[in-house]
Amino acid sequence: MEQRMRTRVWNANDEKSTVYTKTDSKRERSKFMKVDAQYNRIAPGAFKNATKVKRIELAASIKKLGSSAFEGCTMLMEIKIPNSVWSIGECAFMECIRLRNIQLPSGLKEIHERTFKFCRSLEKVVIPDKVISIGKNAFYGCESLKDIRLPPQLKVLEYRTFYDCKKLNELHLPDGLQVIGKECFVNCSFETIKIPNTVVKIDDSAFLKCKQLKRLIIPQNVKVIEKWAFHGCPRLEKVIILHDPEILGEWLFNRNNVRVVCHKGSRVDKYCKEYEYKTEYVEELINNEEF
Repeated sequence: MEQRMRTRVWNANDEKSTVYTKTDSKRERSKFMKVDAQYNRIAPGAFKNATKVKRIELAASIKKLGSSAFEGCTMLMEIKIPNSVWSIGECAFMECIRLRNIQLPSGLKEIHERTFKFCRSLEKVVIPDKVISIGKNAFYGCESLKDIRLPPQLKVLEYRTFYDCKKLNELHLPDGLQVIGKECFVNCSFETIKIPNTVVKIDDSAFLKCKQLKRLIIPQNVKVIEKWAFHGCPRLEKVIILHDPEILGEWLFNRNNVRVVCHKGSRVDKYCKEYEYKTEYVEELINNEEF
């Protein structure tokens, strides 16, 4: 007879603690697990490396998920997080390699470092509008992630936030974003990207090896573009820079195919001559429909 999968509901019984710990989760690890209303927090590492669990449901009483709470749950495919949760610790879902989608609680304000690092099957994540910061490496190696809408209050994209998200082809950067961090979008797949007018800095290798990127407009407020920002983008054909950023780092683009549209005699023009990039001058293209 086929063994039926069980759902285990844990009760606190006579324990005074309201923290669900690794000891609680080890009592009986079934494929479906619930954390009941006796608890209001999930301790750091509570489910870490619980490799049999496929589905977890958290009670509406839960307010906080500790760091590495579900790290290494390699069979986890679904988790229901209630809107009562306001804090999720770093590495909380790191290496949950079968997790496909997740609805984050509406009151969440921060996504910490490495929260979803190496969640290789993650296709969709809904980030609440209240989120104001996303930590370093938060979505590193989420190679199935296809599109992302970033929250409107986000000001800074940190180091390697979406590094090696190979299928990321739809990206919506919010108005108000100011900094795109180092190696933030290395090896992503979008063909175009609209950089908001509020961005002032594009850091080192921010869009390195975005091999599908074809066209780019650098907004007027960008003051700093660090080295290799768009290097390794072999399909990049046209970059429009109609102002003079204060800093232009080394080898921003591949040399062979890219054409930089700029003003004749500008700092950008001199930079292009130094690195032997092809240029097209605004003064000559003003009546050209393509421009």
